[in-house]
Amino acid sequence: MKRTATLVAAALPVFLLFWCVGCGGDRERSEESRTIILPAGETHDGWYFAAGQRVIINGTINGDAYIAAGQVEINGVVNGDLLVAGGDLEIGGSITDDLRAAGGNVRINGSVGKNASVAGGNITVRPTASIKGGLLVACGTLTQGGSVEKDLLAAMGQMDVTGSVGKNTDAFGGRLTVTRGASIGGNLTAVLTEKDRSEIAEGAVKGSISLRQREEAPARILGIPSGRFIWKAFWFGSFMVTGLVFFLFSRKTFADYGAAALNGFGLSLLWGLALVIGTPIVVIILCITLIGIPPGLILLALYFIVLYLSQLSAGLVAGMRLFGLNATSGWILYFAFVVGTLIYQGLSLIPVLGILLEVFVLLLGSGAIVLLVKGMVKGKVTGE
Repeated sequence: MKRTATLVAAALPVFLLFWCVGCGGDRERSEESRTIILPAGETHDGWYFAAGQRVIINGTINGDAYIAAGQVEINGVVNGDLLVAGGDLEIGGSITDDLRAAGGNVRINGSVGKNASVAGGNITVRPTASIKGGLLVACGTLTQGGSVEKDLLAAMGQMDVTGSVGKNTDAFGGRLTVTRGASIGGNLTAVLTEKDRSEIAEGAVKGSISLRQREEAPARILGIPSGRFIWKAFWFGSFMVTGLVFFLFSRKTFADYGAAALNGFGLSLLWGLALVIGTPIVVIILCITLIGIPPGLILLALYFIVLYLSQLSAGLVAGMRLFGLNATSGWILYFAFVVGTLIYQGLSLIPVLGILLEVFVLLLGSGAIVLLVKGMVKGKVTGE
């Protein structure tokens, strides 16, 4: 079961990378509804990028697709990978390669040629869905009613298996149900909060069944494992000190940093993705040659500094939005930052959501730093 948790944790950072996607590609766009449509019968060759309130894919994409929207409908064909994030996702049609999705509600009813990795609140794999590879899930509730030809690995609150899994199923979470008529071709291994919170229909599992209760929780402080509580307290304290120094030395820059993340939301995510992924690649290229090692190490050090400072954006954005502040605000700005950071640290303790939130903030904050520096270079800073 440790393998399941490790794989889920390793896959989670991928999910929120999709939010930074900008608009591009051949498509119809309604300015009133902010809906982007790739019409049926139309073909787009190459990478496809789309972001808006609603994105509908009815045509064919010959290449990888990167989509972020409040509502997404995939009814056509993606001859490549599909990376998608949004509030409500309806994934039908045909995806020839991998699917990576994150959303509040995710419904899969089409075919996936390889593996599917999905994170969300409610995930439904409908009976019409066919996944040729494995399915990796982190969610609140999962209904697996389709066909998964390889392994199913899930970290969830509740999982109902009504369809088929070709090989092994590993589950970690709350409640597990495998109904009559479902089929698991390999072994079923589950670690649950309580062993009796499982219902396995006789004959549904072809291999062995291993049900275990989660081990006794370690010592807790305020309901949080003591080790994690101490680490979070230390991390929060470091943010408070760093934020205070930042505020005292340049209050306007401190506020402008929050404004860059808040007002330049989409661009911040886009630049954050470019920085987080691109910088290590540049460092590796520089370090290939001996002459490039010193600048490569300097760049790597700056990279880690930016990643740390990116976490300040969560408190700033939450505090400025909550209190309605801007760059002209006085000490209340720092107070709002403290309150916002407390809220962020509290939300980061929630399983699954916390990891997704931390990655989201990492992208948003690092991208806002890029916007802030760009504004300074041009002689103007993003903000009010």
